[in-house]
Formats: sequence, C-alpha cells, structure tokens
Amino acid sequence: MHPSPPFFRAFVSRTAPVLAIALLWLGCGDRDARPKNLLILSVDTLRADAIGAAGYQAARTPNIDRLAAEGTYFTTALAPMPRTTPALGSLLTGLWPQRHGSREVGDPIREEVATLAEIFSQRGFATLAVSANDTAGPKQGLDRGFERFVTYRDLIASHGDHLYRDLTDIPPDNPGWATVVTDQALALLRATPPEQPFLLWTFFFDPHFLYRPPRPWQDQVEAGRCWELYGYFQEHRQESGQVFSDVGGVATRALEDCRRLYDVEIAYTDAEIGRLLAALAEMGRLEETLVVFVADHGENFGESGLFFEHGDNVHDAGLRVPLIWKGPGMAPGRRDPGVVSLVDVMPTLLEVFGVPGDQRPTSDGVDLAPRLWSRAPPPPHPA
Repeated sequence: MHPSPPFFRAFVSRTAPVLAIALLWLGCGDRDARPKNLLILSVDTLRADAIGAAGYQAARTPNIDRLAAEGTYFTTALAPMPRTTPALGSLLTGLWPQRHGSREVGDPIREEVATLAEIFSQRGFATLAVSANDTAGPKQGLDRGFERFVTYRDLIASHGDHLYRDLTDIPPDNPGWATVVTDQALALLRATPPEQPFLLWTFFFDPHFLYRPPRPWQDQVEAGRCWELYGYFQEHRQESGQVFSDVGGVATRALEDCRRLYDVEIAYTDAEIGRLLAALAEMGRLEETLVVFVADHGENFGESGLFFEHGDNVHDAGLRVPLIWKGPGMAPGRRDPGVVSLVDVMPTLLEVFGVPGDQRPTSDGVDLAPRLWSRAPPPPHPA
C-alpha cells in the first residue's frame, strides 16, 4: 500500500470536521428551535394502518400524511390499553393505567396524579380542550389543568338533535362531530391573546362506530349492509368481545361496506384537521406550534374473528396507533420504527418545552425528544 501524499492528508485533516458536521446536520433538525405552543390532535378508534402515510392505498388522509412527511412518524406506536379512558389517561399523565387509576372506560384517573395541562397551566399557557367523547372529560378527571374544556355534553347542548347518531337516520343538517370539534377549537384559539402560549387538546370522536359521517360524506358509500351486519352481531353475541369465526359471504361483503364507511369517516376527520391547521396558519401561529397527532386505540375488522371491537383484546388492530410529531426545527420525513407508547408523550413534551427536571412528575414513559431532532437509536422500551 502506498502512503498518501502529504497534500491529501492535509486536505482530509482540514475537511473531515466540516464533512462530519454536514452529515450530522443532514440527519438532524435544529434542536434550539423550541416551539411556543402545543397542539395535540387525538382521534378515537383510528387504526395505525388506516392512513396514507402507513401505505394504505384506500386512504384519503392528505393532511395527516403531510404531518408525517414534514415531521417524525413513529410507525410502531402502541396504546397501553385499547380503551379510551385508560389510553388517554396515559397520554395526559405519562403513567400506565394501573398507576393513574383508570382501567375501564369511564373510570377516573386518581386525584393525586399530575396531568400535562396542570404543568403547562403553571407555566403560563392557555390550556384549552375540546372532547367529543363523554368518557374523556371532567367525570374522568381529564379536564384537570384545563382552564377551558368543551365537553361532549357542551357540544350536544349547542347543536341539539343535529348531532344525534343512530342506526336508521341522520338529520340532513347534521354538521358532524369533527366539524363542531374544529369550530369549538378555533373559537377557543381566537379568544386567546396571540402573545400567550397555548396548549390545545382536541379529541375527535369520528371514526368511532357507528361510522356515521355527515352528508355528503355518507352518500359516498353504501351503508345499509354494514348496519345489518352490526345488528346481527349485537343480537347474537353472548358477551362483549365474542369471536365470530365465520361470517359467511354476504356478511363479508357487508364488512367491506363497514370498512369503506370507516375510511370515509377518517377522510372526513382528516379534512376537518386540515381546516384547523389552515386556520392556525392564517393566524400566524402554526410555525411556532408543535403538533402531536395520535389515536387512543385502533379497531378490529375481522382480525382474529373480532368485529367492531377495540376494548377486549390485545391484538395489533386494537393496540397499534399512529403517532406523528411535527414542529419547529424538526427534520422532515423521518420514520422511526422503534416501539413507543402513549406513556412516552408526556415526558417528551416536558423535555421539549424545557420544564425543569425537579418540576416533572414521575413517569413510566421514555423521553423521545432525542429521536425527534436526531437519528438517535431507540432505547429499550419497558414492556
């Protein structure tokens, strides 16, 4: 082997640090660009594989997909339980259900448990929330720390019977749950002084069963066979979570109708999320906002013989959820395949927003911040 010429060694010695920094920069965002505001977009019953960013060809989710393309998309995110209240309790406390106290739908979290909104409120944030699910509100303690919390019952009171959903009829002027959630969220934001940082949490009820998007969205899909199939399951099941191993050819086609209705509800919700983000951009506040997109749990469409289920099993269809982070200084288009959980969201947010360590409550989660701004390898996650 011939020795390298002196000029070559000199060139390498001088340029290597620059090249190393350039390579590091290409794989990292600007960690010093801290966000001012926080927007948590949570969706009820959204499967991890039901968005375009996950490769689902039938998806019509351009706004969710854009978040994934512009931020960090965790492709193996898990709910701690496939039930709304325990899962959201973990999202807002950073604790497993057995630690925050809610193990069943509707069970409240323990009074002594600190919440994300309480911590942000103490730091001067306007803390705002809109929830379209009656099992995710004040009765469950999820309103703690929010100065303004628009509940499911508030939405019903303001829209009368127009939001009522049943198996046989939708009022022609039904605005849809996602629409009223977005309307209320924007009203809260517009009432907040522009100089005050905000935490806004929205919980969209769609696409939870009964899969009833408003018109004209509903008119895109034949729905009758789906509801007939659902009625059959309800009539013949002996207990929640009963397995149906063979639904037959007709029922299989009805199940396909159900999935199409589900997809349309997701498309409708995506459109409303896009409206919320566009309005935030018009206010000049989107660029300084960290957006976290997540679901509480998924949904079963025949996996392991389960249909319209997400509470009584621990299969991937019910446990896996989309988790996307998009904010100032983050490098776009990053996909992280490491296993993460909803309990990781709160400790990550406390790190991102610079909450001192002595002001952070105990958490069962892992801080994901290094993986948002760099390609740090995922640490082991406790089971």
